[in-house]
Amino acid sequence: MTSKHCFSKVMRENFRHKTWMLALSLLGNLLALPVAFLMSTEGGSGYAGSGVNMENLTYQVRRIEEFFYSTMCVTGGVVAIAGALIVGLFGFRYVFHRNMVDTYHSMPVKRRTLFTTGWLNGFLIWFLPFLANLTATVILGESRLGKLRKAAAALPGLGAADREVMTGWLTGGGLILNALLSTLALVIAFLLVYHLVLLAAMLCGNVLNTLVAIAVIGAGAVSVYGMLYLFQGSYLDTFLYEAYNYFDKVFYASPFISSIYVLYRRVADMQAMEYSGLAGVLILNLLIAAVLGILALTAYLKRSSELAEQGIAWKPVKFVFQTVASVLAAMGGWLLFQSLATEVTEKNGTYAWGVFGGLLGGIVVFGVLDIIFHMDFKAFFRHKILMAGVMAVSLLVCFGFAFDWMHYDTYLPDKEDIAEIALYDSSCGNTNYYYLDFEDERYPLNRMHITDVDAAYDFLTAAVDFEENGFPEEEAVSGRGYRSESVAVKVTLKNGKSYYRYYHISEQNTASAYALMTSPEYMEVMFSVSEEDVRTATMMNVNRNGEAQVVLRAAEQEEKEMLAALCEAYNKDVRENPEALVSGNGRILCTLNLRREDGPYTRSRYLEVNEEMTNTVETIERLGLGEYVEVVSADEVQEIMLDTYYYRSDLYAGVNLVEYVCEMYGVYPESLDIDSYVYDESDLPRAVDYETIEKWGVNGEGTIGLSLTDREEIEELLELISYSDYRNYSIYHPEMAGNITLVMKNGKKYEVRIPYGALPEKYILKFAEMQKELLQQ
Repeated sequence: MTSKHCFSKVMRENFRHKTWMLALSLLGNLLALPVAFLMSTEGGSGYAGSGVNMENLTYQVRRIEEFFYSTMCVTGGVVAIAGALIVGLFGFRYVFHRNMVDTYHSMPVKRRTLFTTGWLNGFLIWFLPFLANLTATVILGESRLGKLRKAAAALPGLGAADREVMTGWLTGGGLILNALLSTLALVIAFLLVYHLVLLAAMLCGNVLNTLVAIAVIGAGAVSVYGMLYLFQGSYLDTFLYEAYNYFDKVFYASPFISSIYVLYRRVADMQAMEYSGLAGVLILNLLIAAVLGILALTAYLKRSSELAEQGIAWKPVKFVFQTVASVLAAMGGWLLFQSLATEVTEKNGTYAWGVFGGLLGGIVVFGVLDIIFHMDFKAFFRHKILMAGVMAVSLLVCFGFAFDWMHYDTYLPDKEDIAEIALYDSSCGNTNYYYLDFEDERYPLNRMHITDVDAAYDFLTAAVDFEENGFPEEEAVSGRGYRSESVAVKVTLKNGKSYYRYYHISEQNTASAYALMTSPEYMEVMFSVSEEDVRTATMMNVNRNGEAQVVLRAAEQEEKEMLAALCEAYNKDVRENPEALVSGNGRILCTLNLRREDGPYTRSRYLEVNEEMTNTVETIERLGLGEYVEVVSADEVQEIMLDTYYYRSDLYAGVNLVEYVCEMYGVYPESLDIDSYVYDESDLPRAVDYETIEKWGVNGEGTIGLSLTDREEIEELLELISYSDYRNYSIYHPEMAGNITLVMKNGKKYEVRIPYGALPEKYILKFAEMQKELLQQ
């Protein structure tokens, strides 16, 4: 058994060659902690002016707090990870040299003792300078906090509100606690990288092989997952990204990436005040670091002295490293060259270039790794049969994704196996859930349980048919850009398993999707206003005629009751007439914007009110807010302006006004040759000078618009007009066309809209005649 005296002697001897590492560690930690602290907190005195006030002082306190839970993890993390790489690689550099290995292993000291002393020296080289500089930084922080408290106490007229603000300031104990938590995260990050490097060093005979091993072990799992994720997103049309985002879990299998993730979670969880989640991350990564350390020690004890100056001795390890890296390189080359070819040729399906890129990337990496592992430039094609096998597997994987040999997109369970279905279409609801994680229980797919198996199977059948066959060539487009839209789907089977897809709703399967989206389960999640929404709402705006006006602030009991009554009536329409909200057939009278303010954040729910929502309309009128749902009468309107926002000069600059108007309103009369209205100078009866053109654009008659004053035409358009545009557009909700102004007889003007494609063709023809006349004048 080695004595303590012998142990300390071996430590001293081991450390004798590492003083340069200690100097680097001292310098790095000095810059990362005290210097970084002074730089990041010095600028606080200039905040909110040069005067001393509570706002200024509070800002400086927050800067100090932020350093110890955030900045310290960034600057200190860079030094810790770099330090772990350096002490790991050079702390055991003797294992890479035969003469040094023979010298060390001939000493009357056990290998376990050699490893332990080397490991401890490497850790202390980073940790002791870090601890010394952290202590100095904590003292600086506490000193500055004391000065800020004294400055606050000396402020004249310090009131109760200011004293309450001071109670929320960072204290000395809080500062130390933040520093200790960040230190724990930094130590775990250091150990992850340190033990990773040691394990790689013990598997290899030189630095180059060690670097390859560090890359494969340290980031291999994340790389494999990331490449599969890219292929799924690139080739599987129904792949739902959010449902399979497991990066935060794969990190644990990639120690190098996990070390960075530990520091990230320390910062993110502190900001969100989620200490339980952080504790789990720290404990799990500490266990992983311990396992890596044990594996490194085991590999060192079993390591042959003859491995020095060689590559990797263990064939299974070499095979795994080479195979994984080569397949990843082949898949990456496939994606890269196919993407480049698609970009250049503007055509999809350039698989020949994909094969070329896959073979190029895979063969180069396989051959280079053979050279590195055998330390022989002639080894590039040493394993031709194995190389060919790996390339074949790589191409099979690539083609498997490209042609969906797994039938991922066209998977359809048996009807009797379906238990329930859930859908989330952000365009078909009165709010979105972008701020929620996919796994959050409040996410729509987790709250919705539609158990109508017949309706679910009909939708899935139509959706899968669309994925197989796509759009029929003769299918017309309904609305601008809404040939289809995507909807997230979760299908739960009777065996308890669930799968997710991102299906398309097109004109082929709108009916089957409509049956699900008007179901009570869908309406409850996507449209109903909950009691919590009503309780936490701070105000309600009404959007109408292009204006937003606050009508309720929910500060008084009476206004809270009014708001609750409106929401109750809205929910009644949701239950009794779901088609009114999903189809969007009725004219929109107004939009109720239910707002909730959470500190600096504001969240809104836009509650559309259309003609068919009788309960909501009646309640609005009963509460004395009838003006917001009143339909405009033709007797009140002087004219309706269909504006283009273009000037006459724009016609001579190449603008085809007729084409623009057709696109804006979604109306294309069959009798109209749009291309014939392009400006041609030869058609002009006389030359038009530049100054005249400029005058038409600036000081002339203004923008080009169609003024309608005929009563029949006004009545005709009023039947189409909606008074609000705060809605999501979907395959069910037509887009709304704007540039329409109601000019009232009392002088007021209102911005209104009509459904896209609803404007009668005769008004497009009037625009065409107007353009022709303007060019001939």
